[in-house]
Amino acid sequence: MDTEVLIAGAGPVGLVLAYELARREIRCRVVDRAAGPAENSRALVVHCRTQELMEAAGLRDRIAARAIPVHGMRFSRGRIDLACIPFDLGPYTAISLPQQETEATLRSALAEKGVQVEWGAELTSISQDADGATASVGGQSIIAAYVVGCDGAHSATRHVLGIPFEGDALPETVWMADAALEWDIDPDYARQFLHPDGALSVIPMPGGRWRLAAMALPIAGDPSREFFEAALSRRSGRAPARMTIGWMSAFRVNCRLAASYRKDRVFLAGDAAHIHSPIGGQGMNVGMQDAFSLGARLAAALQGGDAGVLAGYEMERRPAAAAVIRGNARITRLAMAKGRVPRFLRDHLMPRFLSLPPVSRRAGLAASGLLLPRPAAIA
Repeated sequence: MDTEVLIAGAGPVGLVLAYELARREIRCRVVDRAAGPAENSRALVVHCRTQELMEAAGLRDRIAARAIPVHGMRFSRGRIDLACIPFDLGPYTAISLPQQETEATLRSALAEKGVQVEWGAELTSISQDADGATASVGGQSIIAAYVVGCDGAHSATRHVLGIPFEGDALPETVWMADAALEWDIDPDYARQFLHPDGALSVIPMPGGRWRLAAMALPIAGDPSREFFEAALSRRSGRAPARMTIGWMSAFRVNCRLAASYRKDRVFLAGDAAHIHSPIGGQGMNVGMQDAFSLGARLAAALQGGDAGVLAGYEMERRPAAAAVIRGNARITRLAMAKGRVPRFLRDHLMPRFLSLPPVSRRAGLAASGLLLPRPAAIA
């Protein structure tokens, strides 16, 4: 064997998995087809359940030291607050940190375990037998006991295995921007500004920056500074004294789930296995929880335990992802609603419903990942 576990993908999921293996003294290699680390913020929020697992692994303090707390999501109509979903119902409140900073922190922790990411190394094929798996990566063959695809929504690992990615894409396009703002909004909470033109999501980031997200205009084109300036002014009822946009992006919302998380000695985790709307900030969290679960199970199998423990990975994690996908699809369709009746439900009835304490508490527990079963023990 060249390594015990080969991990394709050096995002948060692949890095957490590698760290979990390395701290248990399992030899692993991490390869990624990109030339180097990503520079865009992408995912932001780390919820309570994920932080519980990070704490047990000795990672939480590293991440939290660079992040800011997010105590909940406030729903507003202009300057009028309507309801709030709390993110601080468990032992840890949610925290916000741009994904590239989360990844940098995880790479540093992993390097202390003697593992470095191998950049510019694309996985192109995998063959398997009873003894191991051989992967072609960047023109070389790597023999491992197990291979894990943490290589994102367009996973080469999933394609090589021929595993269907079941689901569909929603018709709407979402525009996002990261902007430095000077305005009178409390950075301890994310905001959802409800408006007939569509909802505007505003999520705080460290350093006075904010993530802005709204449904795109019904015309061809790219997101622009003018769009976000107008959206902030009309939907929040505020005109920031200063607004500096550092990054903008457009994306289609996909809701997809891999038909299987495993084929013999090869596994899928994170976006390679499931993707859904970013509303609720669950994508990176569900993927990291995959990694904590699979890392513990692979280590147990490789250290002489019952290999049957690996069968529990899909039984545990696929239903969890399916539940998140269903919930986020419903919320996303409501947030993007265009018809008069759906807009009335979103802008008037939903806030009244969420203002009821039992409803807001359950929504907060779901957002924090505390309603899903805790992944396999990682001690």
